[in-house]
Amino acid sequence: MDDQSRKLPKIPSPPLSLIGSASAPFVYFEGAPTFGFDGAIGNITLEAITHIATDDRVVSERRVVAHLRMGAKGLASLKRAIESIELMANPGDGSIN
Repeated sequence: MDDQSRKLPKIPSPPLSLIGSASAPFVYFEGAPTFGFDGAIGNITLEAITHIATDDRVVSERRVVAHLRMGAKGLASLKRAIESIELMANPGDGSIN
């Protein structure tokens, strides 16, 4: 199977809603420790580390910040976006330091 046969067909997208986009959250994460595929839905859990000051010390802990769920089209789009970011970060070899 060649690369052309693996590509998803181009499907026209509706216009981006300015109302819905204005309130979309920004999600910062430091890791994606769990992921899987259930039926036709891919899933990725995103975590960030938080630091909480108590009376006598600072406690660090991992917290889930998002649960991503996507079909095949969303998964392919996310993969392309990540690969493109990697190329931007290191245009010479495509790997992130």
